[in-house]
Amino acid sequence: MGLESKYFNASEKAKNFVRDTIAIDSLAACVDQGWPREELFEEYHSRAIDAGIDIIGMTASYGQNDFMTMQNQAAHFLKHINADQERFGIVRNTGDIRKFHDEGKHGLFFCAQGCELLNNNPEHYAPLVKNAGIGTVALAYNERFRAGDGCLVENADKVTYYGQMVIDALHKNQILLDLSHASEATALSAMEYSKKVAPDTPVIYTHSTPIAICDIYRSITDAEVEMCASTGGVINIVTLPWFIVDPRAMETTPADILKAINYVRDLVGIDHIGISSDDAYSWEPVWDWAKTVPEMYQDGGLTEYAAKQKPCGSAESAKVYPALVDLLWSDGYADEDIKKILGGNLMRIYEQVWG
Repeated sequence: MGLESKYFNASEKAKNFVRDTIAIDSLAACVDQGWPREELFEEYHSRAIDAGIDIIGMTASYGQNDFMTMQNQAAHFLKHINADQERFGIVRNTGDIRKFHDEGKHGLFFCAQGCELLNNNPEHYAPLVKNAGIGTVALAYNERFRAGDGCLVENADKVTYYGQMVIDALHKNQILLDLSHASEATALSAMEYSKKVAPDTPVIYTHSTPIAICDIYRSITDAEVEMCASTGGVINIVTLPWFIVDPRAMETTPADILKAINYVRDLVGIDHIGISSDDAYSWEPVWDWAKTVPEMYQDGGLTEYAAKQKPCGSAESAKVYPALVDLLWSDGYADEDIKKILGGNLMRIYEQVWG
């Protein structure tokens, strides 16, 4: 995963296809807990440049993180981005993505896995969050929050009135509503409300996998997949092994990703699929950190088990996208459909929301 993960073999044709295509990793979780050496930024994103991964959404906030915490995390990324502006840049719209692709640069935008960064005042803070480079904001992260319930909450409830205020503020400020980590009840009701107030605005699952593929607390139901697709949105299949293979799996292969892609395609069509690594620069320190915050992962011991096993077989986008292309070709996918999966579908909804 990141530093520890391996490259999967791919043909030169597939490698060139990825480089020629706008390729996006919807969300990575390279926050400070998985960043033990400063140089890992340059190492990780240099691999992305070499492989042709144009854009990665970088987590700048999650869980209980407030606005100041988000700023500190974003500043950590910006320190490295600004130090090498010939290679790296911040993405604010799809024009930036196309420009970076043409110039061979690597772009990053920021993701919030939760809405606590709005500091209980979404109307005031949403413009500031947008200006900081945040492109997607989720409602809840695992636990119960003011906006709604996370996926680990028993007897979860619908999106709250405050959550509806958050949705209004996100739409007003051209930020994508993310339903990852939310409970089914909160997610479905949030999408229902979003369709009512902004019927032409898509929503997103930045890093989720259908429960039919992997039965774990973070997975989403067919009803959620279908509701997201009905907004015109995109479900980005998360490639972490314990979320796409099995809760106790140690490695993700391209075949595992293909299986999930096929499932979503058969359920809602090719236009609603993307990919997310949910990766860290290094996972070794993440597992050590996870042991210190058991309240965030009341998942029946799955995170505790992973922290002991320390799996290192995540599918880093730079290391797996070309091999996945070869596999998609062998499974009969046309070039245009593969382009949609790698980034075309995300470009469509980014353009609708970000401009």
